[in-house]
Amino acid sequence: MAGRAAEEEGMLFACTHCHKRVKFEELSANQQLCKDCRKKYPLVTCTYCRLDFHPVRNAQNRDSRPACDHCAKDFKQYGTPSFCAVCNLQSAFNSRKCTRCAHSEKKYGSPVSCEQCKMVCAFNKPDDVKRKVGGQTLCLLCTINFKKAQFKRKQHERKKDPQKPPSTTTPSTNTAAVGNRSLKHRDRHRDDESSASKKAKLDLPPPPSDATSSPQFFSTLTRDSQPIDLISSNHLMETDRLYSEIASLKKQVAQKEQGLLDKDKQICQLKAETMEKEKEFRTKFQSQLKSHSDSVESLQAEIRNLRRQLSQSSHKSSSSVSAKGTGSAAKTGSSSSSAHASLAAALTSGVS
Repeated sequence: MAGRAAEEEGMLFACTHCHKRVKFEELSANQQLCKDCRKKYPLVTCTYCRLDFHPVRNAQNRDSRPACDHCAKDFKQYGTPSFCAVCNLQSAFNSRKCTRCAHSEKKYGSPVSCEQCKMVCAFNKPDDVKRKVGGQTLCLLCTINFKKAQFKRKQHERKKDPQKPPSTTTPSTNTAAVGNRSLKHRDRHRDDESSASKKAKLDLPPPPSDATSSPQFFSTLTRDSQPIDLISSNHLMETDRLYSEIASLKKQVAQKEQGLLDKDKQICQLKAETMEKEKEFRTKFQSQLKSHSDSVESLQAEIRNLRRQLSQSSHKSSSSVSAKGTGSAAKTGSSSSSAHASLAAALTSGVS
């Protein structure tokens, strides 16, 4: 049994990022990261689910908005999420409710009012779960704020009494004991990670040693640290809303720009068609004008010829008329002379 316990004590587990083999107690709770990776990638808060995580996968994209692996996967599949109808966080992917609220509603029933923020976004969980937050019914953000304030209180106690040895667990000889010890260390690392995400410190008065475990002390501690955390949460929610509004406005601007580009393209096509038609019209007009001028010139030449012929014919007719006039005058003179002669002869004959 002792050899088996020693063997289990010496088991090493690989880090999910650098694959360095360390003890299970030295790995983080959620992402199973070693201490060096946790220092290399400090905790950040997810933009959507508001949980803290180490940006190992998004380490190269520091300009982008931080998102945990689960939210990044949903974002890639469903796009930008909407605000949850229960917790009012921008984490509802392809639904009216986020995954956490939908699961909690199926497990614990309809949401109830939170005792701190007074919003209907908490769930009536069992007493053993409430005992971890001072027996209160808290929503997600208030629970996170409570645990952070509790960790700051413990850190303040350690600074006040540095001679106090940290709580240790005795090594067990069976697998169940090793699992319990791992869970305790994982809880401790989870508290360490929660403290690293926020650099602001609260000056909390040290509580008396006999009142640290009472619900009244936890409610007082949460009430003292609640305004700053609530303001920070409200600011983050407002920032998320503004980010989503900016994204929608950018999308609308992109659509309008695309519409303007399409209209510019249509305008260019219409201008090209108009220029082509105008060119064809000018060509047709020039050809018609040339044919018209040619026909006018031919008609004018024909008119000149006809006028010349008319003048020639009129000259010939006038000359013929004058010749006929002289002949008739001569005949008239001869006839008149003959008439005079006959008249004279008649007179002479009558006299005689």
